[in-house]
Amino acid sequence: MSKPAGSSAPAQIPLRITLLGDEGAGKLALLTRFIYDRWEGVYDPTIQGKFTPTFTQISAHPNTPADTQQKLIHLDGEPVLLEVTSFATQDGWITFPRTLARASDGLMLVYSVKAPKALERLVWWDEQIRAFKDGELQQELDEEERVRKRRVDLPVVVLVGNQCDAGPGWRVASREDEARDEHPHPTVMSEPDTSHTSPGTPGPSSNLIKSESVWYPDGDAVLRGDDTLFRVSRDRLSRESLIFEDLFDMPAPHTFNGNEDGDEWFEGCPVVVLFDPADHLEGFLKGLYDPSYVITVNDNRSLCLAVGVLELSTKYETSDLRERVIGSLAVVYPPTLKEYRTRWSAWSRDPKEIFRLHNIALVANAARTTNALALLPSALLHYLESYGHDLSALIDAHDAGLALGSAYEADVALLTKDNLSSVLKARSSIIFAARKHVYGFAFYRVPVSAAGTCEYVAGCEREKARWVDRMDRSWPDGWFSPLRELLLHDVNMCGVCVAGALDAVLRGMEVLWERLPGMFDLVDWRRLQETSRLSRLMHYDVRRTHEPVP
Repeated sequence: MSKPAGSSAPAQIPLRITLLGDEGAGKLALLTRFIYDRWEGVYDPTIQGKFTPTFTQISAHPNTPADTQQKLIHLDGEPVLLEVTSFATQDGWITFPRTLARASDGLMLVYSVKAPKALERLVWWDEQIRAFKDGELQQELDEEERVRKRRVDLPVVVLVGNQCDAGPGWRVASREDEARDEHPHPTVMSEPDTSHTSPGTPGPSSNLIKSESVWYPDGDAVLRGDDTLFRVSRDRLSRESLIFEDLFDMPAPHTFNGNEDGDEWFEGCPVVVLFDPADHLEGFLKGLYDPSYVITVNDNRSLCLAVGVLELSTKYETSDLRERVIGSLAVVYPPTLKEYRTRWSAWSRDPKEIFRLHNIALVANAARTTNALALLPSALLHYLESYGHDLSALIDAHDAGLALGSAYEADVALLTKDNLSSVLKARSSIIFAARKHVYGFAFYRVPVSAAGTCEYVAGCEREKARWVDRMDRSWPDGWFSPLRELLLHDVNMCGVCVAGALDAVLRGMEVLWERLPGMFDLVDWRRLQETSRLSRLMHYDVRRTHEPVP
């Protein structure tokens, strides 16, 4: 019998199926039906991270809103790890056909039978996919296989008419489906669904406002995020991003009939709806137009903005802006112990700089999904220093979040599956390293180098024992924050022993810091810096047991 994700699965390349379609088409309902054999009774829009975001499914665009689940099935008597990804709204189309077609073994184009325009858009996209499959995709795959030695299988495309239980409200008849399917593929399928129209669709044109900071009179395109419009130059954006170049080269699905009225045009410019938050899109566009633009991360608002720009700069493959915003976030979550401890010192002096706990998880999750992994050890350590004292509450909160999904309002900031796994693995390793390497002079009686001879050996030994007893009573399960502050202020030893202990603690902190990425099951600090560069995203395995792909 097939089992959902979490069961043991063979170590093999997953068979990847990607579901695509307009918002409200019921893609997530199809995914849920297959994985869990149940229908969702209410509309639940795709939100990144509801299930398990998988970076490898479409490596260049990890934070396009998507839900991913895996299931072990059996085909011809052999176990196969099937990975199904549902992409949210038109936002998932931006990289078509190059990225999705290359990364998927099968593409399922899903539309609602209640929306004839949705079917038109899918037919148009099917033509683009087939044209790409006939030429450029085969050429690209042939080239990749000479390097990676993996299979060269062109993706299969299936067209799915969904929400057939909509009753009298149907707007696409089955004959129309058949008439549009003039080619041997895609196969036409249909399934009932109980999804409804999305509540998150941008509002009518009467609610639109022009951005005050990103509105260039010489621009020839208008980007829409939420209900805010940004006038930009297509040439400028195309030079900064191949994704925008592909996007502007394609005829917009919303203007099939050459209609320049309504929401598709504004002040003579075509409107491109990106489904990105307006404030994040504004910061992203500012960064593209101004090479000196830097986000100073010093409060919760600027932290969230920097994370949003990081996600968009990764999604649209703008390398320079991405590295700039990683640099902004690295001020808060740095790669060196000295900088990390300086941040803690600043937070202790100025409480206004202390970030909301949920924003710590926001940075850690974004660092994982965008592959900005140089930020990850510091962010996960900060998370542990905030929640590590109560492991049972941490696990219970994530269990509840997994069971209840978006309906769960957690007191604990929730991590992605990969980050939670890293935190749980690292916690015991950090406890051991803190006792053995940082405070080993007391817990393990490790000899320390001292400039002199202990003046009161018996008394200092008794004081070490008292200090260990106080630490054990304060933190019964062994967890305490090992790096952010020195815990020697109440150790009443002689001056020689205190100086030797202080030197040993500082050297032990350096040892722990150097080993910190490995504790989180990551590669070392140097290679984390390398993997954070966009140009290497598709050629590097971040797990510490693997080496870079040549």
